[in-house]
Formats: sequence, C-alpha cells, structure tokens
Amino acid sequence: MESSAASQKAIKRRIVRERRRNLSADAQAVARLALIEIIKKNINLGDYRTIAGYVAQDGEIDPSAALTLFREAGAQILLPRTGPDRSLVFAPEGRLEPTGPAGIEEPTGAAVQLADVKTPAILLVPSVALSPAGGRLGRGGGFYDRALPALYAAGWQICGLCHDEDFRDDLRLESHDQPVNWCLTEKRLVKTGRLA
Repeated sequence: MESSAASQKAIKRRIVRERRRNLSADAQAVARLALIEIIKKNINLGDYRTIAGYVAQDGEIDPSAALTLFREAGAQILLPRTGPDRSLVFAPEGRLEPTGPAGIEEPTGAAVQLADVKTPAILLVPSVALSPAGGRLGRGGGFYDRALPALYAAGWQICGLCHDEDFRDDLRLESHDQPVNWCLTEKRLVKTGRLA
C-alpha cells in the first residue's frame, strides 16, 4: 500500500506539473533570465570549474541562460544522461538526442568519470518543488536521488531549481529523498545549511 507521503507527493507532482505546463512562453522566458540576475548577485562565477545542468522539459524552469553565464566564466558544462541500470551519468554538452525517459534530450558524448571532473562543481537539479530546509520533490524516477550521495561525497554543491511558487515549507518527503545545498528560483537563492 502506498505511504501517505508517497501519495501526497504524487498529488503534488501532478498539480505542479499541470500548472507549470500552462505557463506562457513569456513567463518562462522571464524566469529563465531572472535566474541570471539571482546567480550574479549570489555566486562568484569564477569559483566553479564545472557546472552540470539539465535540458528543461515539462514546464521546468530553464537553466540554459544560467549555463551560458557559467560557460562564459570558463566553467565546463555537463548534462545528465540515464544509464541502462537507471543510473545518472554526465557528459559534456554537445549534440542532444531524445533518448531519456519520456523523451528527455540527453548528450550523446562519452560520460565523464566523477573522479575526472574539475572541482569546485555545482549540479543544477530540476525540481518539482523545494523547501527552505533543502527538501526536494523530484520528477519521481529517483535518478537524482540515487546520484546525489556520490556527488556530495565528491564535494559538489547541489542546487535545486524550481519556480518560486513551488518553493514552500509544506513538502512531505520520504527517507530516500535527497536534500539539496541550495534552492534557486527566479526570485531567490537560499543556502540550506546542508554541507557538501
């Protein structure tokens, strides 16, 4: 039988995903560009040598302009790809193909080994919702929840992204839901106190 937290998470995902799919292209563009201003005010771009992002889908807040900002500051940009064992690996940005779950576009290049990634590094994580304490409600596949412990162990900063309307205190999470260090929306960057 599905737990109460799992049931509430499923309901929350459905509501948020439906709402954000209905955001206008203009609203999404405003959010995408607002991320740049939040990052410029709160993060020293030159401090980070690698940024792993994602290709936005399903109404997610789009990190593409933020990735450009870090790229222009000299960081290597990586994007996620799913492995056959439901793992998450990262490859340099480049040609993309819709090979991921639900047709998510993924990089086609060779995956990098975590030990070879230049640090300090930040992972931008797509999130359905985030809490001020660093709680993260993801898409539901568990790919990031399985990947985050190794990235934390390697010293990465983990930055969850969501629309500001979905940054809230009332997330019901489960023990396997991995937290984030930072929560980034189009209106704020909150450092959660969780150490890498």
